[in-house]
Amino acid sequence: YVAPGCKTLPRFKNSRYTAADIKAVVVKCAGITVEQIESSNRNRTFVTARKVLCYTVRNKIDNISLKGIGRLMGGRDHSTVHHSIREAKYHIEANDELFCAMLKSVEDMLSSGF
Repeated sequence: YVAPGCKTLPRFKNSRYTAADIKAVVVKCAGITVEQIESSNRNRTFVTARKVLCYTVRNKIDNISLKGIGRLMGGRDHSTVHHSIREAKYHIEANDELFCAMLKSVEDMLSSGF
């Protein structure tokens, strides 16, 4: 399964969502806990959820710095966040099934007002 339109996800700015709202949606879609997304555990599901969180927050929230996203993710460095966003773009371009499915699920839930 490849999420339809994964390569063409739109950028939404001036969103009505907060970064904390997006974090809650990502956690719910990934089926993990806040503690797991903030942990240093390198389980594929946790890592994918972190990348989806970084990418989605960066693209939906105006005026949030990489450092601010890092704080949201449990105190990660801005360079880690930057790397996660680059990795997310790579996964989108490569149509990675797991990544695209999770990203589409998050987008759908945010669009429906979760």
